[in-house]
Amino acid sequence: MVLHSCCGPCASVVAPYFREQGLEPLLFYYNPNIQPMAEYEKRRRGLLMLGQAQNFAVLLSEAYDPFPFLQHAIKHPKERCTYCYADRLQKTAEEAKRLGIKQFSTTLLVSPYQNWDHIVELGKKIAVKNGLEFLAPDLRANYPETKSNALSLGLYRQNYCGCLLSEYERFYPEKEIQS
Repeated sequence: MVLHSCCGPCASVVAPYFREQGLEPLLFYYNPNIQPMAEYEKRRRGLLMLGQAQNFAVLLSEAYDPFPFLQHAIKHPKERCTYCYADRLQKTAEEAKRLGIKQFSTTLLVSPYQNWDHIVELGKKIAVKNGLEFLAPDLRANYPETKSNALSLGLYRQNYCGCLLSEYERFYPEKEIQS
């Protein structure tokens, strides 16, 4: 199965879960939402470290192009998460299809800060469209493990979702971003 992976800490819980279920996840790093580039690189390196430490294959997307996401997020800030989820899930489905793999999922499913229901809804629609299966375990109860795993494995652990707007909201939660 292909597992969209946003970072090492989240993958450190989700990838072993799928391995325990008898599936061998290919960790796929495609995250054009992450800004700035230095943040993108820290998360990419963390995922590579996890892959090496726990013997998971990692596939890195060739291109880092945050501009389509940024353009959409600036015009439609309240819809940015839907756009972000759909983009990353679609690209993961395309990789699975290209590789002849029938199942895909995302590490976003471990985070209590993400809209789990919406991710599952989008994932299932994208799966149907691509003739694949979207695997959607609810692993949010395991989120604390992402923190302890990051510490024990020496993985970089971020303090915001990834886009500049989410970082802004972290520092100014009382301010509403206008479109």
